[in-house]
Amino acid sequence: MENESLSSEGSIKLITINVGENDINVMEYMPLSFQMSLLDNYFTTLQDESIPLHRRLFIAESGLQLGVIDLMTNIAVDEDFVLDDINNSGVYQKIIDNIKNYSQFIEILKITRDVFIDNINFKQSLGGKVDTFLDNINIFIRSVANMDMDKDTLKELVETLQNTQKDFNDKWAIQPVPQTTEREAKDVAKASTARKPRKKAAKSEEQS
Repeated sequence: MENESLSSEGSIKLITINVGENDINVMEYMPLSFQMSLLDNYFTTLQDESIPLHRRLFIAESGLQLGVIDLMTNIAVDEDFVLDDINNSGVYQKIIDNIKNYSQFIEILKITRDVFIDNINFKQSLGGKVDTFLDNINIFIRSVANMDMDKDTLKELVETLQNTQKDFNDKWAIQPVPQTTEREAKDVAKASTARKPRKKAAKSEEQS
């Protein structure tokens, strides 16, 4: 059974969920200030690079649930609180089901999280390519310094290094945006301001 009342946030209604012998009050709408606080905490956790990414995600998700319970309900999140109990009993699902704008909030979080993780993966992949490129440079330098090479051997090493650089540039180099030269700009301006040719007069006018 669910009942309605007003929360301390003003006009936001409270939904009362009856769970066994306990009544849980849930705010019907999540205020923007709560959404910002939960998002800040979530992504602050994801930015901690001292922790593996999968653990960061687990900690962020657990922190999100604790934040929702603490901010949106009358459940005391204290030393005796066990998050697993809330999840296993289905109470947490009932809580978020009764927050009418929770789906919109979580959609924003998921989109932002996906972009954040893609950015992390891109940086890690790019870092690996840079490391490989630098390793090849170091190998080349050591070979030149320590080997008594003839011209053919030196040529082979140089070609290897050039191929490595080409592979790197083909995949990661940012192509420059073509720039309009001053001459081209003047030609365009001249063409756009040129007088259009006059239309030929009708034959009747020419004969007259």
